[in-house]
Amino acid sequence: MYRRKNQKMVRIVAFLVALAMLLMTGFYIFAMTGWFSGSLEQGGFVVRAASEDLTEQERLEELEDFIREIRSNYKDEISTDVLFDGIYHGIFEALDDPWSVYYSSQETADRLMNSILGDYSGVGITMTQSAGKTLITTVVPDGPADIAGVKSGDYILKVDGVDTAGMHLDEVSLRVRGEEGTSVTLTVERAGAFKAFTMTRAMIQAASVYYEELEGDIGYIRISSFDSDTDNEFAAARLTLLNQGIQALIIDVRNNGGGLMSPALKIANQLIPFEGTLAHYERQGRILETVHSTVNQTKTIPTAVLVNENTASAAECFAGALQDNKVARLIGRTTYGKGVAQTISSTADGGAYKLSVFYFLTPDQHRIDGVGIVPNQIVHASAGLSEEEITQLTSILAPMGEAVKYYAGNIGLNVYGAQQRLGHLGYEVSPSGIMDGQTVEIIKKFQADEGLYPYGGLDFTTMKALATAFEAYLFGGGQDLQLEAAIQWLSR
Repeated sequence: MYRRKNQKMVRIVAFLVALAMLLMTGFYIFAMTGWFSGSLEQGGFVVRAASEDLTEQERLEELEDFIREIRSNYKDEISTDVLFDGIYHGIFEALDDPWSVYYSSQETADRLMNSILGDYSGVGITMTQSAGKTLITTVVPDGPADIAGVKSGDYILKVDGVDTAGMHLDEVSLRVRGEEGTSVTLTVERAGAFKAFTMTRAMIQAASVYYEELEGDIGYIRISSFDSDTDNEFAAARLTLLNQGIQALIIDVRNNGGGLMSPALKIANQLIPFEGTLAHYERQGRILETVHSTVNQTKTIPTAVLVNENTASAAECFAGALQDNKVARLIGRTTYGKGVAQTISSTADGGAYKLSVFYFLTPDQHRIDGVGIVPNQIVHASAGLSEEEITQLTSILAPMGEAVKYYAGNIGLNVYGAQQRLGHLGYEVSPSGIMDGQTVEIIKKFQADEGLYPYGGLDFTTMKALATAFEAYLFGGGQDLQLEAAIQWLSR
C-alpha cells in the first residue's frame, strides 16, 4: 500500500516538474520575443547577414552601432570609456606580440619611457623574463636593491606579496618602481631557496657606461643600457682609454636589455672605420630602411664584445653590426633574440601604447628575433655562488646517472636533471621529466653551442658536456670566465 502511494506521489511530482519546465520555457520565449520585438520596433538592433565584403569604413560603423547597442541594452550602466578600454586591450591581445602593450593611462607609459631615457625612481635593478619567470639581470651598485642584498640571477616571485607568475615584464617593472621614499618588498628565489628583501625606493641615476683599464694594456667598457646620451658617454670613455695607451678593447653588453636604437648604432659607427651597413629595418616582409656607417678616422684596435642570454634588442643590433662587419669577436652565450623595435604613442582619450613597428636585421640580413646572435666563441658563465648556496642548489638536483638515452616523447630522471641544469645555465626550459618539443629544441641549442651535432637527443655525449658545463658554472669560484676568455684572446 505504501509502495503504491509512493509511486503515485513520484508521478505527481514528475508531472508538476514537467509543467513548470513548460511554463518556464514559455516565459523565456515570451521574454526573448518581447525584447527582440521592442528592439526591432525602436530600430536599435538590426540583424545582418555576415559578409566578408564589408569595407573597413563599414566595419567601423558596425563597431559604433555595436557600442551604442551594448550601452543601451546591457543590464547595468556602463561608460563608453570602459568599453573603449576593452577594445584597445582586445586589439593588442589579437596582435599576439609580447612586446606590444596597451596602457590605460599615459602616466604608466611616461614612467616606462623615463626609465628608458635615463633616471627613474626605483630600486636599481634590470630584469628580463626567462622560462616564464622574472629574472634580475643586473643590480646597480650601491642602489637600494644592492644594499638590501638582492643579487643578479635572483628570480622575482612576488612584489609586495603579489605573485608575478604570468605577469608581463612591464607590469612587474612598474610594480617595482614607484615614488621616491616609499618601500617595496621583493620575494626572490635564489639557488632553490626563497628570500624576502625590503628596501626604500630612491632616484636611480642610471649612468649607462663604466670603464677601466685592465692589465696588459686592455681597455674595458661596460654598457648597461642604451640611453639618450650613451653614445657620448662611450666616446668619452673610449677616448680616455686610448689616451692611456690601451692596445685592445673589451666591450661588455652582457645583461644589456637594449634601450634606444639610435645611440646603439652611433656607437657601432664609432668602431667601424669604413663605409658599410649597420642594420636593416624590415616591416611586413620588405626592407624599410638600411642604416649605413660613415667613414671616420677612428683608431682601430683588436676588440672583443661580451654577450650572453640576456643581451637583447638594441644591444643585439649593436653586437650584430660589429660581428657582420668583422671589427669585433663576440664571446659568451647566444643572445636573447628580441629583434623588434617599439614606439610609445598616446591615444586621444588619455591612454598610451607600445607597438612593435619593425624587425631589425643584421648587416648581412640575419634575423635576430626569436633566434638571437651566436657568438664567435661560446663560453658559459660561472654562478658566483657561496658554498652554502651551492649545497642548497645541488641538493635539489636530480642525478643524470641512468644509462639510458632519451629522445622526443621519452620520460625519465635524466631528462628532469638535464632540464634543471639547462635552466640554471640560462636556457629557457621548465623541469618536467618529459622530452617535449621545447626540451628537444633547447637541447639542440645547447648541442650547437657546445659544437656537438644539434639533433635534440639526450645522448651520453650531450649529458657529459652538460655536466661539464654545469660544473664550471657552479665551481667557477666567482671568476668571470667570459671576461677571462676575452682577455686570453686579445693577449694571444
